[in-house]
Amino acid sequence: MANPQSSLPGLSPSFLQVSYGGSILLPSPLIQHSVSVERDDAGNRELIRTTRTLTGQIMTSGLGYHFVRQKQRELELAFSVDNLEFKIIATANHPCLLAGTPIESGVFPIVQSIDIQEDVQFNRLDYSIVLEDETAPSGVSGLVTGLSDTWQYSENDQECLVDITHNVSAQGVNTSISGLPSNAVDNAVARIKSLIGLENAPSGFPCYVQPASGSNVRFYEVTTQREESINREDATYSITENFRLVSGILPFVDERTSSLQIDDQSITTINLQGTVRGFGRTNDGAQEGHGRAGGGMGFLNAQSGFNSLVRPNWVNDALLVYDRFGGSGSLAINNPQAINISQTPCQGSVGYSVTFTDDPSELLPSGIQELSCTIARTDPVVQNAIIGVPFSAIGPVFQRLCTTNEGTYAIACNVIAKNTGVDIVDINRAIKVAEIDIIKRQPNLSDFIQLKLTGRNTTTDRINRSISVTFTWTFSMDIATVPSDTGPVTLGRIS
Repeated sequence: MANPQSSLPGLSPSFLQVSYGGSILLPSPLIQHSVSVERDDAGNRELIRTTRTLTGQIMTSGLGYHFVRQKQRELELAFSVDNLEFKIIATANHPCLLAGTPIESGVFPIVQSIDIQEDVQFNRLDYSIVLEDETAPSGVSGLVTGLSDTWQYSENDQECLVDITHNVSAQGVNTSISGLPSNAVDNAVARIKSLIGLENAPSGFPCYVQPASGSNVRFYEVTTQREESINREDATYSITENFRLVSGILPFVDERTSSLQIDDQSITTINLQGTVRGFGRTNDGAQEGHGRAGGGMGFLNAQSGFNSLVRPNWVNDALLVYDRFGGSGSLAINNPQAINISQTPCQGSVGYSVTFTDDPSELLPSGIQELSCTIARTDPVVQNAIIGVPFSAIGPVFQRLCTTNEGTYAIACNVIAKNTGVDIVDINRAIKVAEIDIIKRQPNLSDFIQLKLTGRNTTTDRINRSISVTFTWTFSMDIATVPSDTGPVTLGRIS
């Protein structure tokens, strides 16, 4: 393939890329269009001739005519064959179109002339190339007749989309050399295939019809369905395409419902449920092979949107619903009650459901699956000696000893960490949480006459990422502060 490109970079970015037969002209030339119509004796259009004049300049990095001559040979080689495809596509610098979007394609002209202007040719050459193609009045080349190419747009407010139907059909013309099999069907197929795809839609459309998602600059193809039919007898071929188009800044949309429920215990539950739909074709024909079952670009956009923007915002979205409708507690944002994720690659979608609650039992530290801590306290009482008296009708004798027995204070904690796949990290997280909880609940020495740690039992399970620990203290209190035999019942308060 010839390379008639400037070997010096351009001073400004190019919005378009012009090529002939795969050889790219860089910088892109100016293009002059001239259309002439030839008519038969009845005044009907018989032939439409389009002439395109490419005027451009090629710069060389080296000084000297031999560098220019090399580029001249490349230019001559690039246009040495007729009927190669002439294409214009958008580059990455284009302000409105995605890179690679065809602006003009399916044109197979003949090369009428190559003219290189006189100049001081030591680092550049100026050229002018004339291309010409002839088409039938239907707008097709002489390979087909009866071409029909229609687009229909309709609003779909239920799904915030625009539904597009594209019908294209033509009858092929036999251009085979006499004696060879007819290639009429092949000509019809080749012509129709050059017109299919959303990239070949008329520019500026949809014009009045708009998706309920808005009329932003970027439109994305959600799904595409195609049907094709062929009649080998009369060499007719047709394709019907059904597109679904959405407008937006991001290549995906999050369709979600949110709900809030309060039970008879005043516990609030928030549920977020939705589907992330990726924009872009979910299959691109049989040549994609495994990519069809994988969902194509639509599913990749759905995955990317779900992982990068939708899932990280679950907590903020749940808190917004909770605060908006009168949540009065603290939502357990670090410990969702349930998470369900589903995927449908062929539909380019990811479904999800996540549930949060303000149930106090679910307000667990980050990375903890279960946590329970209990305090068992046995307070001392006035100690009495009970002396049995033989043959006494009134029973034993109670003798007050003017002292108390000992009291006990025990803290039992059980913690299970969430599974991250690294057991040593998980179990250490559980140990740390248990340690913090016991420190918060351990007895205060100033509340007792004496306080002694008399027991510590610990059981760890790395496989289940859990720890069970019990601390026991023995303490004594002033006899004046212990419960009286006949006084009113009082219970201490938790602080």
